[in-house]
Amino acid sequence: MDLRSLEGREITRFLEGLQGERDLEAGADLDTFFCQILAKANEFVPSEAGSILLLDPAGAAGGAGRLVFVTSFGEKSADLLGRSISAAEGIVGQTLQSGKSYISREVNEDAFFAKEFAAAIGFPTRSIICVPIRIDREILGVIELLNRREVKRFSEAEMGLLEIFASYISTSIRNILDARLFNEMARRDDLTGLFNDRWFHHHLEDEIVAARGDDRDLSVVFFDLDNFKSVNDRFGHLAGSRTLHETGRLLARVVTAPEATLARYGGDEFVVILPGTGPEEAMAVGGTVRKSIEDFVFLAESSRMVAAHAIAGCVTASVGVQSLSRLGDGGGKEQLLREADAAMYQSKALGKNCVTLYAPA
Repeated sequence: MDLRSLEGREITRFLEGLQGERDLEAGADLDTFFCQILAKANEFVPSEAGSILLLDPAGAAGGAGRLVFVTSFGEKSADLLGRSISAAEGIVGQTLQSGKSYISREVNEDAFFAKEFAAAIGFPTRSIICVPIRIDREILGVIELLNRREVKRFSEAEMGLLEIFASYISTSIRNILDARLFNEMARRDDLTGLFNDRWFHHHLEDEIVAARGDDRDLSVVFFDLDNFKSVNDRFGHLAGSRTLHETGRLLARVVTAPEATLARYGGDEFVVILPGTGPEEAMAVGGTVRKSIEDFVFLAESSRMVAAHAIAGCVTASVGVQSLSRLGDGGGKEQLLREADAAMYQSKALGKNCVTLYAPA
């Protein structure tokens, strides 16, 4: 049986619309699972070919999108893998759009059959059975079998069997998303949406090991909010919490380095890990953070719990920077953080709202 699949990490790209976070590590074995499901479906409903197609989230906006062949078996499976078809085209498109299972016992007489696509692949298709794959109420793909072996036509009972296999796929994906969500919640700060300090410490150790292994630099940008206590004292702690929340969102927007890790260190303190970044570049990132906070209008809009106060120019940031390359022999995570924190206090001593690269007192 010529069974092929995209790698599991490639398949997870099609789940991005269902889960806000990327890098679904728990989905690394989806390729094996999809192959097993398709092989078992063929065992129960012997067919000459079959595929699992998922809706590509990158092409869904503003149109029907495209269905991509992520797992296939049969004579032309190598040609199909990774190929796409419009989600509004063919029997697979009809199944996706209607959300209903479909049997075509004579495809040449079927108005939905995508003759041009079939001709381009070069596979002689006679009959198709196709069922949707859904998560909750959202349809994310289809599973199809082509050309029933041993008997002439697919049956309604076999369509029911294929629906069971589609539900197995749905359950597996749901479990992966739930596991990922649980893991993500455990390492995120509830208030800001950034990583929490516990996960940050573990991750920084890993990043330092990787940086030294690759002979790359790594920098830490450490800052806290100037005059944050005055926000709490004047407008209340709910307004202070909202300010921290807005700071987290602002930080996620202005720090654009793809490998950066953003975390709330505690209270009104924040930290950024910048792998592959030396002191000069890190100072520039710190400057961007400082200027963005200085210019931002906090609490510009009211919410159910907090009135609008339009706080401008009051809340600023004192920023400290230190790089792995400047630690000397034997320096590690503790020294890196201690010196970045000390640099932040040097910024405080210089009058606040500035960026300082660590230097011994």
